[in-house]
Amino acid sequence: MARVRSSRRWLDLLTERGSLARSSLWVPALIAPLVAGCPGPDPVFDAAVEDAPGDAGRDAGPDTGPPVPASTDHCTYEPMPATARSGGAVTRGPLTAGVAEGFFAGPVSATLGAYTARAESIGGQGFFDARREPVAGSFATSVGVETRPRIRVLALTTGQATPDTADDETVLIVKTDLGVGYQGLVHEVERELGADFAGKVIIATSHSHNAWANYHGHAALQVGFSSFRRIVFDRMVDDIVAVSQAALAARMPAQIGVAYDDDFDPANRVTRDRRGENDRFAGGPQKDNRLYVIRVDTADGEPLAMLPMFGMHGTLLDADNVIASTDSTGGLERVLEEVDEFVRPEGSTLPPVAVMHLQGAGGDVSPAGMGSTDCPGRETAPFCQDFAKAETIGWAARDQIMAAYAAAGVNMADTLALEAISSSFERGPDWENFTVRDGSLRYAPFDGIRQADRMVWANAEMTELLSPIDEFNAPLGAALCGGEGGTSFFGARGPSQMPNTAYMMESYSSCNQLVPRFMTFFETALQVEIGATPICDTTRTTVSAIRFDAEGAFGRYVISTLPGEPLTLLADHMRDLAQDVDPTLTDDRYLILGYTQDNNGYIMTAEDWLSNGYEPSITFWGPLDGEMITEHAISILPEVLSDERENVYEGQTHVAVPSPEEDFVADESMAAGMQPGTIPATSPAYLATQAGTATPTQLAEGATVRRLDNVYFTWIGGHPLHGTPRVRIEQDVDGTFEPLMRVSGRPVEDGDLVLTWTPDPQESPAPGGAPRVHYWTVQWQAVPALGQTGFPDVDDRLGLPVGRYRFVVDVPAGAGHLGTTEYMISREFVVAPAQLAVAVERAGGMATVTVTAHAANGFRLLDLQTGANRPFPVRNAEVTIRFADASTTTVTLDDAGRATFAAPAGAITVTDAAGNSGSGS
Repeated sequence: MARVRSSRRWLDLLTERGSLARSSLWVPALIAPLVAGCPGPDPVFDAAVEDAPGDAGRDAGPDTGPPVPASTDHCTYEPMPATARSGGAVTRGPLTAGVAEGFFAGPVSATLGAYTARAESIGGQGFFDARREPVAGSFATSVGVETRPRIRVLALTTGQATPDTADDETVLIVKTDLGVGYQGLVHEVERELGADFAGKVIIATSHSHNAWANYHGHAALQVGFSSFRRIVFDRMVDDIVAVSQAALAARMPAQIGVAYDDDFDPANRVTRDRRGENDRFAGGPQKDNRLYVIRVDTADGEPLAMLPMFGMHGTLLDADNVIASTDSTGGLERVLEEVDEFVRPEGSTLPPVAVMHLQGAGGDVSPAGMGSTDCPGRETAPFCQDFAKAETIGWAARDQIMAAYAAAGVNMADTLALEAISSSFERGPDWENFTVRDGSLRYAPFDGIRQADRMVWANAEMTELLSPIDEFNAPLGAALCGGEGGTSFFGARGPSQMPNTAYMMESYSSCNQLVPRFMTFFETALQVEIGATPICDTTRTTVSAIRFDAEGAFGRYVISTLPGEPLTLLADHMRDLAQDVDPTLTDDRYLILGYTQDNNGYIMTAEDWLSNGYEPSITFWGPLDGEMITEHAISILPEVLSDERENVYEGQTHVAVPSPEEDFVADESMAAGMQPGTIPATSPAYLATQAGTATPTQLAEGATVRRLDNVYFTWIGGHPLHGTPRVRIEQDVDGTFEPLMRVSGRPVEDGDLVLTWTPDPQESPAPGGAPRVHYWTVQWQAVPALGQTGFPDVDDRLGLPVGRYRFVVDVPAGAGHLGTTEYMISREFVVAPAQLAVAVERAGGMATVTVTAHAANGFRLLDLQTGANRPFPVRNAEVTIRFADASTTTVTLDDAGRATFAAPAGAITVTDAAGNSGSGS
């Protein structure tokens, strides 16, 4: 039983904290066949590894000589191209900048990353109906979109190339709403853009756990992203390249500034520390409280882009969500996009200001925010989620970020030296690669046989480590470490236990060597193909650095990227290392950009890794892996700081992107009345919507809905592989329908509505089977959109103008990569005032009214204190009071929605300035 308990814990930890806690009962039954026959628990100091030598690639027979690193002959490596413009000189030149944004094509039906609990055989989260789309693999099929995962690109260029020089520089900073980075995506985008962009493309990710998956070629990361699908990957490359080219085409003279605030969010309204295991090293709870803001303006001072940087996980929504969302960072960006500072003057031809949150040390930082939506339960509303909580993060962070934005405008530079370099370097399986701290900390050779001495710390305070480290002895790598006093999956004497590490109090005890039996377990459980070990993508990774250098007060700034999830202690250590390279790289001038270029799990200091907990479970090369990656990122600083443009890619290779055979069918019924673009008179008995599974009433042409109520419109569209429909809301303005617009200049087409897809029948057809009918439903709540023109604040959400509206739905040409199914449809409806609730208390000829509103099925944020679907007071509003005798008066409600006044007997009707009304007596 001890082995089963240990296994259950670490299967739970495959996903973010606690997300498998309610679904872990499956574990004993699942692992029973795999642990059958394994010996029982051994004494603490008896850790003979029964099957490990053969599995690890060595036997315990005659001496075969010194150990050698495991073979990587099964891996395919491709040479890196020459770094763009290498051989030239770094010189100062005028800055030009361009921005562009777009959406990932998806598609809906791919799974979402990055929760293992979405695997059907492990957590089983998100399997609310019978659909099992092949593109999603063994993970839950996504069913719709709340906020479309986006791409935003900032293109920066300095200088001007001539036929005889290469003194210009162009750098692309790409922000993507993806769970984690993937080096294959970076290198493929560079290849598609051309030789001028080799080493110059920086792809940062939001770390949303609710964005498209199936794109990651790292075999081990299939435990969170399901099987790699080349169709999804290629779409992402095409989408990133298209937006990058648009940003390049939009370049104009520009200036740049940077600001720093070392006390971000002290009240923990935006983020909070989530790792208590390292508090002893930090002197208590510590999160990434360092805020950096990069500001880019036109030469005339008009804003182009704002890049706030701080660490925050994208985990507001749990593994049971299957509707795509940009999560916490998206909520932050969407609020900031609509601030007054970014409203364009009438007639401006500039694009909307690009707000691109960049991750810092978010590995041990969770999003905070305010819980806003009470869902009725998975039985009645399986797709209900607290989407509104993300917006509360934006409102909580807005003022401090905008203060930093203002500070970034004080010392801006329009002429500067700019250089970006990237490096693809080797990691495992060679233990020598992990020598860190000037050689004072290293591994003993990996042989899979040597018994660990179990001596970890050099002092009683457990703050200094002994070297060489002989406990981490995993020739093929190891994962799911971090368990205190436990064992590997198969027990202390099982094939995946590192020799003599069972029951240790440090993270080693639960490590599982990536030996065939352990890998077979996961391939079986997750129905994925991980392949041979060492896992190829654990043998290489990519880091980058960018230098901005100008005369005067601007000075010098450097950004270093880290390919994974850096923890705050690691980031502090990295800042110290950077200052050893260049003392001018003080904390305010050295920016650490996490979750960028690739993903190698959590990036930690050795001491932090040894402190147990969840984070060490998602690493592959033990306690020195994080510091090795960090030191390589530091090692390229001298090259980015020099005035020469070096060919950093020279002699380097990267892991090739897989190209599996794929044959996905986009089945669609073409029967009469069922073709894409048809509006059915009635809907099927089951439709998946955010509010529940009961089929909502189809919106009739010209129907009337009240403010706060939900509107549902269903049509027949194409298979999701043909593209995600685009839905816009338009309003009748003097007889002409015009799109609802945000003050930023963006149309309202996501975030304020929820799009879902339901195939009928739900199951994918067998080859040659009858094609399905694909129903798409949009749900919109009749309240002003975030940032809608004329309604800047949450307090305005009872004020949507009454009158005629319509949905406009289209699938534009080129939206899918399996051909296109083009159509455009619309449906009109009328918005009427909301019904208010009025409670009346009387005493001595006086009446006290309490006026509230309530959207019981709402999903939009309506009040910053009560949230989305709880009753909320009509705060601080001037209202008209009408008495039963038809007399009227005007009063102002307080913050609780209350007012007291003299009143005759009889009913009291309250009407606010927008015409919403209600009565009480």
